[in-house]
Amino acid sequence: MTRRNAYITQSQLVNFAGSEISTVEIANELKAMGYEVYVVTTISSKTFRVMLAKKGIKVLHVLEKNIIQQAVEDAPPDLVWVQHNIFPIELSIEAVKNKAKIFFYHMSGSTPQELPFFRHIEEKIASLIVVNSAKGIDIFYERRWFNKSTKNLFNLKNSAPDIFFDEKKNLKSRPKKLLVVSNHIPDELREAGLLLLKNNDIEVFDHIGDGGNVKANNPVTPGILKKYDVVITIGKTVQYCMAMGIPVYCYDHYGGPGYLVEGNLESSAQRNFSGRGAHKSDAAGIARELLRGYSATRLFTQSTFRKVFAEEHRLSKKIRTIIESEDQTKTSARDVVDDLVLMDGYTELVSRRYANNHYLRQKNHTVEQELDALQQTNNRLSLKLNEITSSRAYKTVINIQKMKKKLGL
Repeated sequence: MTRRNAYITQSQLVNFAGSEISTVEIANELKAMGYEVYVVTTISSKTFRVMLAKKGIKVLHVLEKNIIQQAVEDAPPDLVWVQHNIFPIELSIEAVKNKAKIFFYHMSGSTPQELPFFRHIEEKIASLIVVNSAKGIDIFYERRWFNKSTKNLFNLKNSAPDIFFDEKKNLKSRPKKLLVVSNHIPDELREAGLLLLKNNDIEVFDHIGDGGNVKANNPVTPGILKKYDVVITIGKTVQYCMAMGIPVYCYDHYGGPGYLVEGNLESSAQRNFSGRGAHKSDAAGIARELLRGYSATRLFTQSTFRKVFAEEHRLSKKIRTIIESEDQTKTSARDVVDDLVLMDGYTELVSRRYANNHYLRQKNHTVEQELDALQQTNNRLSLKLNEITSSRAYKTVINIQKMKKKLGL
């Protein structure tokens, strides 16, 4: 069987956030399809490198140019998946020369690093330009990043891996265990959980994300989600829950439509389940909705929600459709070399920025740890000093010294 090589580019692999998780999932899908997979990024954590290595996926770093050059010579690219406009010249030139299929993926129409700054290059060399929601396509049209004559736009729908479809949650008649998955949980949502717990309406209100009480060092898994009756979240976790048949209350810092049901499902999907364009509620209103809306949502979730709608968000099918699409790229390397050099300049600039910021964060963390250690030492010494000065022996010595002074001794 002929070896096929795939390269995915990504701004950084340090924290478990949306684009990082998507990178891992897409890499796993390509690996499952028989590709040798390389992830090219600016910086990475040991956690990501070890996790990907276990699947036989290699991590390369943009500023290690000799290593990338050697990799593309040993494993010429057949497929390149570009994210965050990261496209080093060592990879881009070989990809065009090798007539590889090249896909540009934009996960947002508003986040700066996701925007198609090099759309003129994309339109020349992309097999497909991929976005993760219908709203993303609309934004690109409205802001004239692309025009409607750009026919090679594809909606990935922020789809979920098969492992979530392989699990099914058996739902209770009443919601007892609730989970929030968010890195920016709004105050009203946190207060709603406390209110439900105080009134004994629920047993558990857990939170995964920044400031959460449940620590998850890895992406959210089916095993984690299966423990809960309702998941309150936005974005990619919605698709995970859809695949498993778990009711979703779509709400976060932008607000949200609440429980996902037939009346709001399509409009929410258009916005990638971001919560945008919906309403903000107060704590009492959210608590009330979580209890009262559960029964109807439970029935809908295990029927249309899981069996029909969720199937449209199966990642393996979407990736296969993208890869099997007709290659529309007819450009030679000679025609686009200046464009690729321009993109490489941006890639190196961004890479150095990420590397410097990462170094400063690590340095700051080290200094904070040293200061904390000094403070703990100071606290221990202060306690010891206080213990000594409060002791009977110390007071006796002081009294003896006073008496000697009085006696002139």
